[in-house]
Amino acid sequence: MAEPGNPRFARLTPTQCEQIHHASLQILEWTGVRLFDQAAIELITKAGAQVDGDRVRIPARLVEHALTTVPRSLTLYDRLGKPVIQLEDYHTYFGPGSDVLNIVDHRTWERRKPLLQDVRDGIMVCDALSHIDFVMSMFLPGDVDNRIADRYQMEVMLNHTTKPIVIVTYEMSGSLAQLVICDEIVSFVKSFLQPVEIDDETLALDLIDQLGPDGSFLNTDHTRRHFRERWYPNLIERFNYGQWQAKGGKTLAQRAADRVDRILSTHKPPPLSEDAAKAIHAIVERAQHALTN
Repeated sequence: MAEPGNPRFARLTPTQCEQIHHASLQILEWTGVRLFDQAAIELITKAGAQVDGDRVRIPARLVEHALTTVPRSLTLYDRLGKPVIQLEDYHTYFGPGSDVLNIVDHRTWERRKPLLQDVRDGIMVCDALSHIDFVMSMFLPGDVDNRIADRYQMEVMLNHTTKPIVIVTYEMSGSLAQLVICDEIVSFVKSFLQPVEIDDETLALDLIDQLGPDGSFLNTDHTRRHFRERWYPNLIERFNYGQWQAKGGKTLAQRAADRVDRILSTHKPPPLSEDAAKAIHAIVERAQHALTN
């Protein structure tokens, strides 16, 4: 059984994990992989791999040795220098994807090609959502040259969030409304996984005995002290159908879109220093100038 607050879902047994690991070693050594970076090919050749053009076969001993050099933990810091993510053991963190090729516009629900402004809006929303731990570039902007899109994306991320930045690869489509719904779900999961306090204060046996089977607990000091400790949703509807209709009958997606608009109109991430912003923009300008000329 997993410890409270640190649950682990294990679909594979340790023996099965070992079987997959040894099969992976066999594939790398017998079948090999393709490498298209010449510097990487030269490095792995010196380390003892067998190279035939861009096909590389890596001995199991080389892989096992490399695994012994991997750090057991890694700390990610935010822009302000505060450690916020500790990658070790079974710690879990949440963030968006990157380089999505399409966006579902939260204002029109139209699926379209994203622009650099969508990257900016997405990063602003991520920065505002308290249960999003890190950011990624989210969208591949179609209004800049894709050969240097990463420079534009990085400039936006550095300017519009203080959270750690992670970079990977292309995905298919995404939505800012979906992002705030995910933040709500993550909020619930985090609350659900917290350890349950069982002690004299939470059991409140004296209070139960004092009020008896006919008493009301709603107006007690004990309730006032603790009722805010429970998880309450910001987007998921808690009213009954009639109350929901009386409030306007907005769907979850519509309520999420409204929250995106509120964030974009009110949230102001801490700005970069003027010198840092200029230096970052100069990198983008140099890349653009190199392409133009």
